[in-house]
Amino acid sequence: MNTRKISVVLSAVLLASLTLSLFGTSTVAQEQQWKKVPTTEDYSNYPAFFSITQIAPIGNKVREQYTQAANLEMRKIGIGADFRMLEFGDLINREFNNYYGSTFAEDGFDISSFGWSVGVDPDPFDSFHSSAMTPIGNNITFWYCPEADEMLSLARVELDQQARKEYLWRFQEIVADEKPYCVVYVPLLIWASTDQLEGFNSLMWQQNFDAVTWSIPGKDTVVYGTPAAVEGMLPWRWNSVYGHYLHNQIFETLWTVAPDLTIESRIADSATEGPSIVFAPSTLDDASIEALGPDVKKCVVNTKLAGPVVFPEYYDIKIKEGIMFHDGVEMTSEDVKWSMDACVSADTAFQGWGTFRDVYSSSEILDKYTLRVYVGMPHAAWVQYCNPYVLPKHIYGGIPITGAEAATSWMESDINRGDTVIGSGPFMFDSWEADQFWKMKKTPDYWGSAYGYLEAGCDFLILKLIPEREAARVALETGEIDIMCCYYQLGAIAQDLEATPGLVLWTTEDFGYQHLHFNCRNPYLANKYVRQAISSCIDRQGIVDKLLGGYGVPGANPVAVPSWAFNTNIAPDPYDLDKARELMDTAGYRYYVLEKTVSTGGEEEAGGGFCLGTLFIALMKTNHLFRRE
Repeated sequence: MNTRKISVVLSAVLLASLTLSLFGTSTVAQEQQWKKVPTTEDYSNYPAFFSITQIAPIGNKVREQYTQAANLEMRKIGIGADFRMLEFGDLINREFNNYYGSTFAEDGFDISSFGWSVGVDPDPFDSFHSSAMTPIGNNITFWYCPEADEMLSLARVELDQQARKEYLWRFQEIVADEKPYCVVYVPLLIWASTDQLEGFNSLMWQQNFDAVTWSIPGKDTVVYGTPAAVEGMLPWRWNSVYGHYLHNQIFETLWTVAPDLTIESRIADSATEGPSIVFAPSTLDDASIEALGPDVKKCVVNTKLAGPVVFPEYYDIKIKEGIMFHDGVEMTSEDVKWSMDACVSADTAFQGWGTFRDVYSSSEILDKYTLRVYVGMPHAAWVQYCNPYVLPKHIYGGIPITGAEAATSWMESDINRGDTVIGSGPFMFDSWEADQFWKMKKTPDYWGSAYGYLEAGCDFLILKLIPEREAARVALETGEIDIMCCYYQLGAIAQDLEATPGLVLWTTEDFGYQHLHFNCRNPYLANKYVRQAISSCIDRQGIVDKLLGGYGVPGANPVAVPSWAFNTNIAPDPYDLDKARELMDTAGYRYYVLEKTVSTGGEEEAGGGFCLGTLFIALMKTNHLFRRE
């Protein structure tokens, strides 16, 4: 039998079948319809709608575990999720140097597991306002919401705390709906140390990263185990919590946080406000300025403002006399001015100082110890945010702070390499070995002693990198280190540590939160319902109970829980996969299955009976097989 004859026979059979269906004694009918898969069904059996990659830093065991758990849950709602553990520096680079919102596949990120430590003053502007998108600020999600922008702008300049609270509460309501961040939990911070360690204050370490009081009787060295590396020695550039562990010992700022959470002076001696003027988003006429009642009828335009504000034109900041840098040269107002100008320069690529860039306009030297700082933008906590590290101009002043080569020059400078690190703090830089340790030594003849500030309680302070929690635990038990960082997430092993002879736990409420944040320029994650769905995949209470050992609370808001501005009306998103699938449906992602209903001789059957389409397909396959023979 040749191929041509086979085709003729098949055609004849098909025609006969069609004739039987149309003119035979029995009628055959088939209906097909698409039926939506119910949202109560696990979507794991279907192809993923799309895929993303979540990233988390090496060393934070809880982040690793809850991110992996979220990946498994996302598959159940139709999202394919990969998981990558990255060195902290790589993670930072993918997010904070992601100038164009690139996805993970493009060397950026899709979803990241991260955490913020926030200050005593609640100001989320630099992480959420559209004007603070990286590289200018810390809005690494590229989220834009006009109403949120307005609330943040109003909250910054409102001097009445109740009114300011209302703006911040509304902002938190918007974030709870839009979900650029998915706050997972707020930990109770836990450190573990040898019971020989003296002078550790968990709250002050969290606020100031000040190790000056630490000591161990009979030992000249205290070793702090950290899960992530210090990225570099340049304090303006590397604004992570791990960098602060080093920088805050060596360099100093104008102000620090007191034990009662008020602001107290350090380098600064006083700040005296000048006459008030009007700041406004656009130029005002003389009559409008006069109606606002400033001391001086002057208007300064700042487009980030939501409306006109009466505020001091400048502050005269006087620093203490006799502040000595580590090389024996006295600090002057010239060092302060130069440090401020370097920190705000757009060319130096110093990140994480967005609020300071906003509040600082310019400055002029009045005398050796007094600087007049002009207000760039009013802020309810202006003095607190006008607070960069002060570095010696006579050491680093030759490095350009403007021009195309400024950023590269600072990154390649002696200070960032650790060759010449000069500050004014109670510790001096001693030595380092990349991804191993960072060693500091006590500053001799520390200038602060004359003002009643404490000298370092130990001769040497070492930050030792141990990425994995269990390895750090062994190091603590064997005496290799003296204290374990809170970011090892010790809740899960806290009871075991507390029961270990010779060890002690320290705790404090966290002024911060752990979260997932989304790249809102990823075409899938730009949809807020997708972000909401992912949030519903996270078992927050389970994370607190099982991974933190109960040392924390489920997260809801990107404002510190102890803060007066924390919105108590917003509840954490519950773990609810059915709701998550409903949200994916709302986002436009849904599965359908094809159902067939066939009738033969007037009787309906579902999924069975004679089907002409099936016969036709079978014949075509038979034809194909015969052709191959």
